[in-house]
Parts: sequence; structure tokens; C-alpha cells
Amino acid sequence: MKIKKLVILDKNDFNEKQKKELKKLAEEIIIYENTPKNDEEAIKRIGKADALIVCWYPLSEECINSCPNLKYLGVVATGYGWLAAEYAAKKEIIVTNVPGYATKAVSFFIFKQLENFDIKEKTIGIIGLGKIGGKVAETANLKGMKVIYWNRTQKKTELEAVNFDEIFRRADIIVLQVKYNNETKGII
Repeated sequence: MKIKKLVILDKNDFNEKQKKELKKLAEEIIIYENTPKNDEEAIKRIGKADALIVCWYPLSEECINSCPNLKYLGVVATGYGWLAAEYAAKKEIIVTNVPGYATKAVSFFIFKQLENFDIKEKTIGIIGLGKIGGKVAETANLKGMKVIYWNRTQKKTELEAVNFDEIFRRADIIVLQVKYNNETKGII
């Protein structure tokens, strides 16, 4: 796919070298440094773009419908349940994300929050044992914690799988590591 116009819709953390590389991808590129206030502003920014990169803005179905040239939607995040990515895919717009880029950082953040507590020999319950949940489990084991988990599908692991309600009965600490979408919205 030849990209005529690429828009980076909102506040982003691209450095100058990355922006220079992005500019090689399209005939025209527009990079916005702030987040649109509403869908009307987002639609104006996207305009006739055939490729769009979203960092934080919760792109709606209305925005997607108002931008008929859109062929590609790149999400600069692991999760994308907060925007209409599934809707875009149904409209045959190519949707990509960045799986795994924050796996270590999320696990580090969780245990940084717990550093003032005695967690050795405590039980951590992990809801969602994907890449990030797996990294949390690995770190918890290194810190002497017992790990139990619930996942939508059974995983091949030595960790103890439990039913959803049991997590809440047995765990001293619970971490939610599922992607945000219609299936997980309101899970707790």
C-alpha cells in the first residue's frame, strides 16, 4: 500500500529521529503534538488521510465513518480496547498495535507499588496470563510469592490455575492483566 497522507492524530512520544523515519513513509505527513478536544476536531485532523497513527485519542466509529480514505490504523500501544479498532477492522482497515513493548515496564510498575509491603510468601492472583501477566508471575516467583491465575483459556504452565471467584478468596494481591474490550469491560 502506497501511503499518500499519514496523520499522527494526537500527543505522542516520538523522538526527532523517529519522526524523520515516519516522514519517509508517506508523500505527506502531519504530526499533531496535542490531543484533539473532540471527535469533530479529530475528523478535521484526519481529513483525507489514508493512514492514521493514534497514541491516546479514543477514536470512535463516527470518526472512522467520517474518514472514507482511511486504509490503515496504527495504535501506539499494546491494548486498543478504548478505541473502535475492531470496528475499523470490520471496515477492512488494516489495524496494528505494538504488542509486548511495555511488558517489563508494567511488571516493574506493579512491584514498585508493592515495595513497601512484605510480599514474600504472599499469594498473588493474576487475572489474565498473557505476556504481561506471565512476566508478573515470573517476577512474583523471584520475590518468593505464590502465584495463582485465572485465564480465559488454560495455559501450559506449572502455575496453579483457579476459577475466577477463587482468585478473590485466596489472593492477598490481585492484578488485572487482561486487554480492555467488550468481553472484559466491568470484569471486576
